[in-house]
Order: sequence, then structure tokens, then C-alpha cells
Amino acid sequence: MLLFPMRISLATRILIGFAAVLVASSTVSLVSILTIRQNQIAAQLIGKGYLQLAKTLSDVQALHNAYEKETALLAEEGDFALQQQLAQLALMYFPGILQTKLSEAKTKVHALFEFAPDSEKPMLESFLARFEEAIRRYGAYEKDTRSTLGRIVEADESLNLEEAFNHLQKQELALHDFLQSLQNALSNHILLRLSQAQEREQKNGILIVVLSVLSVLIGLLATLVSTRHLRPVLTLHKGMAAIREGDYSAFLGLKGDDDIALLAREFDAMVLALKERQALLEKQQSQLLQSKQLAAAGRISAQLAHEVRNPLSSIGLNAELLSEQLSQAAFSTPEQKTEAEELIVAIAREVDRVAEITEEYLKLARLPSPSLQLEEIHALTQSILQFHEEEFRNANIRIETAFFPLPLFCNVDDAQIRQVVLNLLKNAKEAMPEGGVLRVSTRQEEAFVHICFADSGKGIGEDIVGEIFKPFFTTKEGGSGLGLAVSMQLLNMQGGSLELSRTSPEGTEFVLKLPRA
Repeated sequence: MLLFPMRISLATRILIGFAAVLVASSTVSLVSILTIRQNQIAAQLIGKGYLQLAKTLSDVQALHNAYEKETALLAEEGDFALQQQLAQLALMYFPGILQTKLSEAKTKVHALFEFAPDSEKPMLESFLARFEEAIRRYGAYEKDTRSTLGRIVEADESLNLEEAFNHLQKQELALHDFLQSLQNALSNHILLRLSQAQEREQKNGILIVVLSVLSVLIGLLATLVSTRHLRPVLTLHKGMAAIREGDYSAFLGLKGDDDIALLAREFDAMVLALKERQALLEKQQSQLLQSKQLAAAGRISAQLAHEVRNPLSSIGLNAELLSEQLSQAAFSTPEQKTEAEELIVAIAREVDRVAEITEEYLKLARLPSPSLQLEEIHALTQSILQFHEEEFRNANIRIETAFFPLPLFCNVDDAQIRQVVLNLLKNAKEAMPEGGVLRVSTRQEEAFVHICFADSGKGIGEDIVGEIFKPFFTTKEGGSGLGLAVSMQLLNMQGGSLELSRTSPEGTEFVLKLPRA
């Protein structure tokens, strides 16, 4: 195994290309020689083998047909004396020509084994076995024929001529069918071999043409290889120009192991690093801008709260004094007294509401630095959920948990994390006024711990998704619009973040991300 990948120079690539041309040309010549040799073997096998064998087999069939006619003539002759003369003549002229012809055919099959390819030998063995079977059958037929003819000549009275001739004719018919099937098999095989030879010649012709074209193409490729390897330089130049213009989407993706390809891969790695750094920088700039917006909003809120709290306190105190005075005052009717008391209560309620809003503004202006301590996230989350479990049960909301199977530890500010989680729980409850399901789950991804809060509410409109983390943005009547903005800022100060994972008419999911300890 090589410790370092082998790099091939441009000159070596060109040399390999021309060597490939030589190999392709040699292959064309070799294929041509092999084709000629295969055709010679096929011609010899068919011309000097199978066709001669078929001729011998045709002679055997002709002789057998003659024997069949003689047997039929004897069987049809009504004059027994004439039958005896014909039978005696048949015995004199019944030579073993068939046996000789079949033995000759068998010898020719043996001769084919000397030059036939291995793929052809199973078929030759099949023909040899069938010729041996024909010799055996003709031996039995010749024996029965000589016996029957001899008994006719000797005028054997126990001989049943009809039965004897029927037996001979059945044997002749069986031999006729056997010879015909052998002839058909041989003819079919000859046609198959001719078809295979023709198909092989066509394929080899196509292969020769393809290899010839391939050798030409390899030559052209070897000629153009230098240009192909230098062409990426222009692509690399365009990519650098795009980076100079601030376009970090330039990705060369060049493959290979030459110097230019290695340089291109390093360039792609640099572009990817710059793109990631640019994304991180944009995220940090966004967080910084949000922090500045929150700081500015905090300063304005502090000033506004300072200006409002004093007169607000006076209004609240005077409302209490006025309430005490009303209890002692005399009214013309009870309805007037009740109306006055309701007005005082309304004033006090609005004063309390405005005081609560100003208190939130003051919290925004005085966000404390986090005091980080090692906390187990499951225990922290579970304690918050248990504290509000009764509240959610009364609101007909079922809380489901799906925590990571192992403990998850983070360095966080307990109080600030509780504030963030409480704000998410409050938003989830308000999103499900008619009840529903709140699913709280945790998971571990790379260097962060995720706490997911998924409700089954109506979701957030797509037109306001990009606005929900901005200070003072709210869709709730009487809301301050600071909950998510402050939560985001608290998490950012601890190295975490808050994201809207998904929203749809079936519900919304927020993901609280904290760095693992």
C-alpha cells in the first residue's frame, strides 16, 4: 500500500496515450487473426466433417428405403413359390452395406475430435452415441431379416408369414424414424454452426471497426490532453475574479491528481472556509446589531420609565386616597357610588398594568451579566415544568417530554435560563387558548444541547416570522414585544441562541441552543 498517491506528470500522460494507440492497433490485428482462425476451424468442421457425415447418413437412409420396399414387395406377393425365389435372391444380395456405412460415419465422427473445439465435443459425443445405437439396431434388424428369409426359403410350415413381415416392417419403421431424427439433428446443428459463424464474423467485424475508431480517438485524445490539462487555468482565474468581487459561490470542483487539480481543490477549500467565515460574521453582525438595538431600547426605556414612574406612583397613591374618600362620601343614589368605585378600580388596574410594562422596560435596560454554573439541563427543565404543571393542566394543556437518554450538562445562568424557558412556556400557553399539547424534548447535536418547545397552536404567520425577535414587536393586545428579544439576548450572552425551528397551522416549535460543557 502506497503512503502517498502517485502523481502522473503531463508528459507521462501523453506517453500513455500513444502507448494506448499502439495497444489498440495491436488489438485490431490480433482480433483479425483470431477471426480468420475461427472461420477456418468452422469451415473445416462443417465442410470436411458435418457435410460429409450428412452425405453418408443420406446414403444409409437411401439403402434403408430400398430394404423397406423389398420387404413390402415380399409381403404383398401372393405366390409362395415366387416368395421363396425372391427370399433366396434377397439372401444372396443382402450384404452388410448398412453396417459398413454406419461404421464409416462413426469413423468420421472420431476424426472430428482431432480438430473440433472443446465447445463442440459434447455434440460430437452425442452423435457418436447415436451412430453406435444405429449400428446396434441394424445388427438386430439384419439378424431377424436373415432368419425370416431363410425360413421362407426352407418352406418352414411353422412360420407365420404375416406376423413375421409385420415384425420386420415395425423394425424398419423404427429404424427409419431413428435415422430421420439423426438426420434432422445433424442438419439443425449444421445450420446452427453456420449461423454462429456468421454471427461471430459480424461481431468480430464490428469489434474491429470499434477498435479502429477507438485507436483513432485515443490518438486524438493524446493530442488534446495538454490542452485539456491547461484549460482549468482559465476556470481558476475566473473563480479568483469572482472571489475578488465578493462572490463566495465560486466552486471549481475540478477532479484529478495533477498540480492544477490539487490547486483547484485547495482553492475550493479556501472558498468554503471564507463562506463559512462570512456566514459567521453576518450572524455575529446580526447579533451585535440586535444587541445595539436592545441597548438603545433599554436606554430609552429607562429614561421613559424614570419619567413615568414618579407621576404614575402619584396617580396610584391619589387613586387609593380617592377610594378611601369615596367610602365616606355621600351620594344621591347607590348607583352613583357603585359607578364611582368602579372608575377608581379601573384607574388602579391601568396604573398597575403600566407599572408592570415600565418594570419590563427597566429590566431591558439592566440586563445583568450571566453567572455561569454547571447545570444538568434535564433536571433544570423538569423543575420548571413541574412548577407550572398545575397551571397548564387548568388550561387543558398536556405536557409531554422526550429527553435525551443521557444527562446533558451546560455552563449556564440558572435564573436567566429559567426566565427564557418561562417566556417560551407563556407564549406556548397563549398560542393554545382552547388547550392542546406542549412537547418538550432535548437532543445533542455536535457541540450544542437543544431544548425544543413544540406546541399545537395555530402557528405564526409567514409575514411576521422575520419580525418576532425584534424589540417591541408584538401581536398580543397589551404585550410589550420584549419577551423573545430579551430571551435571545440572554442566550447570546451565554454563547447560545434561540431559533424558530418550524411553524404551521398545526403548531410552532422553538429551539433553545446551549453550548455543551
